[in-house]
Amino acid sequence: STFAITTATINGDCVITANFKELPTAKLTMLVNQPDPNKVAGAVNPANGFYRTDIPIWIEAIPNAGFAFVNWTATANATIDNANARRTFITLTGDAEVTANFAVKETLELTVQWNPEHAANPFLTTAEGIYYVEPGKPFALLQGTENGYTFTGWSVVSGTATITEVHNGGSAVD
Repeated sequence: STFAITTATINGDCVITANFKELPTAKLTMLVNQPDPNKVAGAVNPANGFYRTDIPIWIEAIPNAGFAFVNWTATANATIDNANARRTFITLTGDAEVTANFAVKETLELTVQWNPEHAANPFLTTAEGIYYVEPGKPFALLQGTENGYTFTGWSVVSGTATITEVHNGGSAVD
Protein backbone atom coordinates (compact mmCIF):
# COMPACT_ATOMS: atom_id res chain seq x y z
CA SER A 1 0.00 0.00 0.00
CA THR A 2 1.06 3.60 -0.53
CA PHE A 3 0.29 6.85 1.22
CA ALA A 4 0.56 10.44 -0.01
CA ILE A 5 -0.50 13.85 1.23
CA THR A 6 -1.88 16.29 -1.32
CA THR A 7 -3.05 19.82 -0.57
CA ALA A 8 -5.89 21.65 -2.29
CA THR A 9 -6.76 25.34 -2.05
CA ILE A 10 -10.54 25.69 -2.08
CA ASN A 11 -11.80 28.88 -3.77
CA GLY A 12 -15.51 28.03 -3.82
CA ASP A 13 -17.97 25.17 -3.41
CA CYS A 14 -16.56 22.03 -4.99
CA VAL A 15 -16.45 18.24 -5.01
CA ILE A 16 -13.09 16.54 -4.95
CA THR A 17 -12.89 12.87 -5.93
CA ALA A 18 -10.02 10.49 -5.18
CA ASN A 19 -9.58 8.37 -8.30
CA PHE A 20 -8.01 4.91 -8.22
CA LYS A 21 -7.09 2.36 -10.83
CA GLU A 22 -6.92 -1.32 -10.05
CA LEU A 23 -3.47 -2.74 -10.70
CA PRO A 24 -3.35 -5.70 -13.07
CA THR A 25 -3.39 -9.18 -11.56
CA ALA A 26 -3.08 -12.67 -12.97
CA LYS A 27 -4.12 -16.10 -11.75
CA LEU A 28 -1.24 -18.23 -10.48
CA THR A 29 -1.78 -22.00 -10.29
CA MET A 30 0.95 -23.86 -8.40
CA LEU A 31 1.38 -27.56 -9.28
CA VAL A 32 3.51 -30.50 -8.11
CA ASN A 33 4.82 -33.10 -10.56
CA GLN A 34 4.29 -36.50 -8.87
CA PRO A 35 6.94 -38.98 -10.13
CA ASP A 36 5.49 -41.77 -7.96
CA PRO A 37 1.69 -42.12 -8.26
CA ASN A 38 1.53 -43.79 -4.83
CA LYS A 39 3.30 -41.05 -2.83
CA VAL A 40 3.07 -37.27 -2.56
CA ALA A 41 6.42 -35.89 -3.72
CA GLY A 42 6.19 -32.54 -1.99
CA ALA A 43 4.39 -29.25 -1.55
CA VAL A 44 4.66 -25.72 -2.92
CA ASN A 45 4.23 -22.15 -1.72
CA PRO A 46 2.44 -19.81 -2.21
CA ALA A 47 -1.17 -20.89 -2.51
CA ASN A 48 -3.07 -20.65 -5.80
CA GLY A 49 -4.60 -17.23 -6.26
CA PHE A 50 -4.44 -13.86 -7.97
CA TYR A 51 -1.18 -11.91 -7.78
CA ARG A 52 0.06 -8.59 -9.10
CA THR A 53 1.77 -8.80 -12.48
CA ASP A 54 4.44 -6.20 -11.76
CA ILE A 55 5.90 -7.56 -8.52
CA PRO A 56 8.10 -10.69 -8.18
CA ILE A 57 6.42 -13.51 -6.25
CA TRP A 58 8.48 -15.70 -3.92
CA ILE A 59 7.95 -19.44 -4.58
CA GLU A 60 9.20 -22.48 -2.71
CA ALA A 61 9.27 -26.24 -3.35
CA ILE A 62 9.27 -28.48 -0.27
CA PRO A 63 10.25 -32.11 -1.02
CA ASN A 64 8.83 -34.89 1.13
CA ALA A 65 11.05 -37.67 2.48
CA GLY A 66 12.34 -39.87 -0.33
CA PHE A 67 12.12 -37.13 -2.98
CA ALA A 68 14.45 -34.45 -4.29
CA PHE A 69 13.60 -31.14 -5.95
CA VAL A 70 14.69 -31.06 -9.62
CA ASN A 71 13.51 -27.75 -11.10
CA TRP A 72 10.61 -25.39 -11.88
CA THR A 73 8.73 -25.25 -15.17
CA ALA A 74 6.08 -22.72 -16.15
CA THR A 75 3.69 -21.71 -18.89
CA ALA A 76 4.51 -18.75 -21.13
CA ASN A 77 3.12 -16.04 -18.81
CA ALA A 78 5.57 -16.70 -15.96
CA THR A 79 9.25 -15.82 -15.82
CA ILE A 80 11.29 -17.83 -13.30
CA ASP A 81 14.38 -16.13 -11.84
CA ASN A 82 16.27 -19.40 -11.20
CA ALA A 83 14.50 -22.57 -12.37
CA ASN A 84 16.98 -24.81 -10.52
CA ALA A 85 16.64 -23.15 -7.10
CA ARG A 86 14.20 -24.64 -4.60
CA ARG A 87 13.38 -21.09 -3.45
CA THR A 88 13.19 -18.39 -6.10
CA PHE A 89 10.98 -15.66 -7.59
CA ILE A 90 8.59 -15.55 -10.53
CA THR A 91 7.01 -12.62 -12.33
CA LEU A 92 3.65 -12.97 -14.04
CA THR A 93 2.53 -11.26 -17.24
CA GLY A 94 -0.79 -13.14 -17.35
CA ASP A 95 -2.47 -16.27 -15.98
CA ALA A 96 0.12 -19.00 -15.53
CA GLU A 97 0.82 -22.47 -14.15
CA VAL A 98 4.09 -23.08 -12.31
CA THR A 99 5.15 -26.66 -11.61
CA ALA A 100 7.65 -27.94 -9.04
CA ASN A 101 9.32 -31.04 -10.47
CA PHE A 102 10.55 -33.71 -8.07
CA ALA A 103 12.40 -37.01 -8.53
CA VAL A 104 12.45 -40.11 -6.38
CA LYS A 105 15.58 -39.95 -4.25
CA GLU A 106 17.52 -43.18 -4.43
CA THR A 107 18.42 -44.64 -1.05
CA LEU A 108 20.44 -47.63 0.05
CA GLU A 109 19.92 -49.74 3.15
CA LEU A 110 22.76 -49.80 5.70
CA THR A 111 22.61 -52.18 8.67
CA VAL A 112 24.84 -51.33 11.64
CA GLN A 113 25.79 -54.14 14.06
CA TRP A 114 28.01 -54.34 17.15
CA ASN A 115 30.37 -57.26 17.73
CA PRO A 116 30.23 -58.33 20.48
CA GLU A 117 26.94 -56.62 21.18
CA HIS A 118 27.66 -55.64 24.80
CA ALA A 119 31.11 -54.12 24.08
CA ALA A 120 29.79 -50.84 22.62
CA ASN A 121 28.81 -47.89 24.78
CA PRO A 122 25.22 -47.18 23.61
CA PHE A 123 25.58 -43.47 24.39
CA LEU A 124 28.70 -43.04 22.27
CA THR A 125 28.25 -45.54 19.42
CA THR A 126 26.03 -45.39 16.33
CA ALA A 127 22.95 -47.41 17.28
CA GLU A 128 22.43 -50.87 15.89
CA GLY A 129 19.72 -50.93 13.25
CA ILE A 130 18.79 -50.10 9.69
CA TYR A 131 19.55 -46.70 8.14
CA TYR A 132 18.52 -45.42 4.72
CA VAL A 133 21.34 -43.42 3.13
CA GLU A 134 21.95 -41.65 -0.16
CA PRO A 135 24.43 -43.37 -2.50
CA GLY A 136 27.88 -41.81 -2.36
CA LYS A 137 27.05 -39.58 0.61
CA PRO A 138 29.18 -40.21 3.73
CA PHE A 139 27.44 -41.66 6.79
CA ALA A 140 29.09 -40.97 10.15
CA LEU A 141 29.90 -44.00 12.30
CA LEU A 142 30.65 -43.28 15.94
CA GLN A 143 32.16 -45.73 18.36
CA GLY A 144 32.63 -45.79 22.10
CA THR A 145 33.53 -48.78 24.21
CA GLU A 146 32.50 -50.14 27.58
CA ASN A 147 35.15 -50.89 30.22
CA GLY A 148 37.21 -53.94 29.37
CA TYR A 149 37.03 -53.49 25.57
CA THR A 150 38.98 -51.57 22.96
CA PHE A 151 37.67 -50.59 19.53
CA THR A 152 39.51 -52.42 16.73
CA GLY A 153 37.73 -51.04 13.64
CA TRP A 154 34.67 -51.27 11.44
CA SER A 155 34.33 -54.03 8.85
CA VAL A 156 32.07 -54.49 5.82
CA VAL A 157 30.38 -57.87 6.33
CA SER A 158 28.38 -57.83 3.08
CA GLY A 159 27.72 -55.42 0.23
CA THR A 160 29.91 -52.56 -0.96
CA ALA A 161 31.20 -49.70 1.17
CA THR A 162 34.47 -47.86 1.72
CA ILE A 163 35.24 -47.04 5.34
CA THR A 164 37.44 -44.04 5.99
CA GLU A 165 38.95 -44.30 9.46
CA VAL A 166 39.21 -41.03 11.32
CA HIS A 167 41.53 -41.07 14.31
CA ASN A 168 39.46 -38.69 16.45
CA GLY A 169 37.01 -41.42 17.41
CA GLY A 170 34.76 -41.42 14.35
CA SER A 171 34.55 -42.98 10.90
CA ALA A 172 32.65 -42.34 7.72
CA VAL A 173 31.23 -44.79 5.18
CA ASP A 174 31.44 -43.61 1.56
